[in-house]
Amino acid sequence: MRYLRQQDLCPPEALQSLSVTMIGCGAVGSFTALALAKMGVGALTLYDPDTVEEHNLPVQFFANMDLGKPKVTALATQLASMTEARVRAIPEAYEGQALDGVVISALDSMTAPRRTWRGLSGRRDIPLYIDARKGAMVGQVLTVRPGGPIEELAYRRTLHSQSEALEEPCTARAVVFTVLGLSAIIAGLIRTHIVGETVPREVLQDFRLGVLMVDGRAAA
Repeated sequence: MRYLRQQDLCPPEALQSLSVTMIGCGAVGSFTALALAKMGVGALTLYDPDTVEEHNLPVQFFANMDLGKPKVTALATQLASMTEARVRAIPEAYEGQALDGVVISALDSMTAPRRTWRGLSGRRDIPLYIDARKGAMVGQVLTVRPGGPIEELAYRRTLHSQSEALEEPCTARAVVFTVLGLSAIIAGLIRTHIVGETVPREVLQDFRLGVLMVDGRAAA
């Protein structure tokens, strides 16, 4: 009965058998993990080496009582209190450890996604890789199925160096509605994936302009 209201939208059996690895459990990562666990994703593996700091609280899924705790530990505790997801918390940076299932990158720099992709390229056993990028009031979500030559080439072209990335001032890097928008987009892409529909390669959301673009076209 837990998933009664969504069972015709998101097949419960497919979600419960799904394994997702979240690399980065800050703003986008923490709220995406919440959305996926609430949807009914069966297994979540969380990677993040950081602890919860006060400036994280406005834009990340953590409470005051989580201050000073490892992010993955605090997040796993929160999810256990609300959902049935099996959560594995790894308080480390992702440095090439074994991965399986759907992989989501939710990191703040371009260096880490480049390193993550090196371990995924050509991996046909990874059904989907999702790379979420945010900047102030704009968010971008890229997807690729590792092992597909055309898809991999298109994705590699988006892997800019950190020096090419737009650097926002520290007081204008994140706001919660951008984060929530991105986490909702990612959760929707997971649903698209499990029901066998075509997953778009890029979704761009601009809250300044009120625009949502899917594969280069304005969404209706």
